[in-house]
Amino acid sequence: MNLRGGLQIEGLDVTRGGQTILSDIAFTVPRGAWCSLIGVNGAGKTTLLRAVAGRLAHERGEVQVEGARLDLPRDRARSIGLSVSADRLPDAPTVARLLTEVARAHGVPARQGHLEPLWRALALDELVDRPIRILSAGQKQRLGIHLAFMGAPSVVLLDEPFNALDPLIAFDLKRVLKAMAADGLTIVTAMHDLAMMALHCSHGLLLSHGRLAEVFDAGALAVARRDPAAFEASVLERWRHAERGAAA
Repeated sequence: MNLRGGLQIEGLDVTRGGQTILSDIAFTVPRGAWCSLIGVNGAGKTTLLRAVAGRLAHERGEVQVEGARLDLPRDRARSIGLSVSADRLPDAPTVARLLTEVARAHGVPARQGHLEPLWRALALDELVDRPIRILSAGQKQRLGIHLAFMGAPSVVLLDEPFNALDPLIAFDLKRVLKAMAADGLTIVTAMHDLAMMALHCSHGLLLSHGRLAEVFDAGALAVARRDPAAFEASVLERWRHAERGAAA
């Protein structure tokens, strides 16, 4: 493979308990793109993100970041940030203590200047002194998102980042993600909203039954932005057909 920046996946397979979860996944996300990963519950979105990020073993496949092939999970973990789900956050420390520990592990300050817009968008000042165990689901979501960006990764993968966020924070987060992508960060977000993909993302992937059913490049989503509702209806019809075909 030859990749000038960004993220490239080739022939990724994941099997669990004798069952194929992901099969022959291949896609490219250019540097500075915000790519949406769309799929129904159980389609394999979380499995794909965790396998790409080196947090989950896979049977076959190749991952490149910024043109470098990363075979070892520890190398991927250094180059690829992954959001932390609420159920994986520790209960004991305060938010500040956790941020300090994560920063120390990455060898960076707990409060990084280039992440200040993200910090403000996620309203972390109001959470920083609180014990993690008392945080609401939405507050834990905000913390888990921020953790993905610590350590200055080249690629950031966010799993359903807008779930449980209130509309104000979701709006501010979308604006910051767009700005970060414009500055050269490669971002992939798993989500369900096709209209949001059309309005905010530069690239898109549709996952169905462990396979990529459709890929949307920048040109396709530029057209979709002219009429997001029509785009959503059209994709949903093809998606419905793909789901029925896979289940047959």
